[in-house]
Amino acid sequence: MKKAVIQIVLGFIVFFVANIMAFIYHYNKFYLFLLLGIFLMLKGTFRIINKKELINFRYFLNIYLAFFILGIIADLILGIWVTKLWSYPSYTLINYIILYLFIYPLGGLTMVYSFALLESIFIEKPRARRWAHQRSLSITKVIFITGLIGLIISLTLNIPFKGFFIYFFVVWGGYGLVNQLILRVKEDNLLERFVTKSLKYGILILVVAYTQGIIHEFPNIFAKEWQYMNFPFQSITFLEIPIMVLFLGWIALVIIPYAVFELIGTKIKKDLHKQTK
Repeated sequence: MKKAVIQIVLGFIVFFVANIMAFIYHYNKFYLFLLLGIFLMLKGTFRIINKKELINFRYFLNIYLAFFILGIIADLILGIWVTKLWSYPSYTLINYIILYLFIYPLGGLTMVYSFALLESIFIEKPRARRWAHQRSLSITKVIFITGLIGLIISLTLNIPFKGFFIYFFVVWGGYGLVNQLILRVKEDNLLERFVTKSLKYGILILVVAYTQGIIHEFPNIFAKEWQYMNFPFQSITFLEIPIMVLFLGWIALVIIPYAVFELIGTKIKKDLHKQTK
């Protein structure tokens, strides 16, 4: 318990300093400190409220590797090189190394802890139900197929904001694929719980996404560590944050890491079960 309190206090200090860096000094390398502060506060709070750790050491190594790879694919390859939807104007090679070795894994863990913490406080997880499992399998198939069709159309046709639609359909289809893999080996994942308690989980996802979106994006308006390009309706903003980034992008930034978290956890539990036989 004492360790958790220290994490919360230290996290708050780091978070506070990161915001000073961004708002007052316009320091364009503030984000690692902001993430670290948020992560420590969430981790300590989760430990106090739930009397347990969310992620053990073996789990951490696997999920770290998954978020590291996801960061390179989703950010560097798709977001920067292929679709050119954002950039980091002041970054050097060292900064990119820090981005993918530390910031992206830490960002993924922050989203997982944020969702898991609020879920544990406000929602009683529904029991696994067969009908919800079957319906979720059907939903994931539709998501994957529509994502694949949309990607093919986006790649083939010369349409406005082509890069945005390519990225959107890759993420959309990828989410369907990851959940299909989870549901093949596990009952009771986030999609199933959403199907069972749609209103409660819908509100929870939106609250986590938009709260985290504002906390992460608003300081960057002053620090300008990253900038967005080639988004539809980019001139329409909320707190100077492009609405497509805040109201669409941050939903993906919550549910995708959590889906990866569930997939890795399912695989580890399956491997442990085989070892005990």
